[in-house]
Amino acid sequence: MTERNLKSGMIILSEDARHPFERLLKGWGRAVSAYIEQVGRIEAPYYFNERSNVSLLAAGAWIMKGVAVEEYPVSRSSADFSQTNGRCDLFISIDGQGAELEAKYFPYRRNETRDVFARQLKSKITEAVSAAATLPEYIYKRAGCVFYPVRIASAKRMSVAMKEMAIRGELEHYISDLRDNADIVAWCFPENARDIFLEADGDFYPGVVLAIKLVKVA
Repeated sequence: MTERNLKSGMIILSEDARHPFERLLKGWGRAVSAYIEQVGRIEAPYYFNERSNVSLLAAGAWIMKGVAVEEYPVSRSSADFSQTNGRCDLFISIDGQGAELEAKYFPYRRNETRDVFARQLKSKITEAVSAAATLPEYIYKRAGCVFYPVRIASAKRMSVAMKEMAIRGELEHYISDLRDNADIVAWCFPENARDIFLEADGDFYPGVVLAIKLVKVA
C-alpha cells in the first residue's frame, strides 16, 4: 500500500486542474484542521453537510491569500438554451486564477456493498459537473466537486495503529474508485480528529475526501 501523508494530500490527475486548485486544496486542509482545533476537538465540520464543506473550501482560498464568494446569483443555461436564475456554490481566485464550483456532499451510507458505493461515488461527480456546466462561460474554469466524509465503523476499541491502518485502507478505496472520474482527488485526515466519535455506536469520521472534475470546454 502506498504510504501517503494522511494529514492532507492530493493526486493531480490532469494538469489542467493544477491551477488554482493545488493551492486551494493546500489551504483547505489547513482550514479543516484549524476549525477542529479552535472548537476544542469536539466536532468535525466536514461531517455536517454540503454547506459546511463549501465554507471550509472557501476558507482555504483565504488562507492562501486568495478570495472566495459563496452562494452568489448567476444566470444558468438549460438544455433548450433558455436562461434561468440560480446560484453558484463557490467562486475562488488565487494568484489571479479563478474558478467557479458546484458542490455535492455524499456521506458513506450503512449496509451498502463496496461496488454499489463506488458507482454512487462516480455518479455524484457526474451530477456536480453537470450542474457546473450550466454556469455562464466566463474566463474562469468551471468544475464540479464532491465531498465524501469517510466513515470508520466500530472504531472505539481500535488502537492508534489500527485506526491509522483502517484510515489508509479506506483512503485507498476512495482513490481507486475516483481516479478515473476526477481531475484531482484530495484528502484531509487531521491528527486532531482521530478521537472524535460522532455516532453512539462507535463509528467515527476521521476525515474527508474531495474530488474535483473540470467542465470540459469544447
